[in-house]
Amino acid sequence: MVIKVEQFSSDLRQYEGTASEILKPYIESVLGDLEGISDLEVLQQINVVYRARTLIRLILSGIEIASNDDEALKFMKQEKDFQNIPELPVKPELIQRLAKQLYNSINPQRGETIVLSGSQANHQVFIELVNLCEKNGVDVVIEIIDYEMDAIMLNKAENNGVQALAKERMSLYQQVNKMLQIYRNMDSSVHFDNEKIAGYRSLFTINRRIRSIGG
Repeated sequence: MVIKVEQFSSDLRQYEGTASEILKPYIESVLGDLEGISDLEVLQQINVVYRARTLIRLILSGIEIASNDDEALKFMKQEKDFQNIPELPVKPELIQRLAKQLYNSINPQRGETIVLSGSQANHQVFIELVNLCEKNGVDVVIEIIDYEMDAIMLNKAENNGVQALAKERMSLYQQVNKMLQIYRNMDSSVHFDNEKIAGYRSLFTINRRIRSIGG
């Protein structure tokens, strides 16, 4: 398995018994997807990892989920499915070239584990990077940045929830020393509580070899 999912499965099983009744069916569904993830195409694997980790972070945030229509469950809805995210308006060969340049910029070695961090909009680049990692015997930790979901969780979380979210993100990086960031600009409709996002960022510090591309 190139994309690492063991920790996500372990965490969800740990929280399964104490989660709210509203969240339990989602946990069961995602655990099933994680068990069969090796049979999926790369894009589908990335989608499963996104949902698994977002569900874990939702639980850790401690925010109240009022119903299945709660905005905090948007990440499980069809609109958030990676199959429905528009493709980048560039030729496939340009995406492949960019992915190769990014991969070579950190020069991962066989047997290493790297973090690929970025937004859903760049899923085509993620696919090419995962394929390169598989070809070269490099494992991957996937981090999909969803500003909308982060704002929902951080804005509603109490201080201990903010701390738990920062701790979870830190744990994602503990097993690696190289990462690639492929971001896009945050949508103007997304707003963070200034105090909470500042507190969150102050708790999250990494000392890793990073190559970043934004926009």
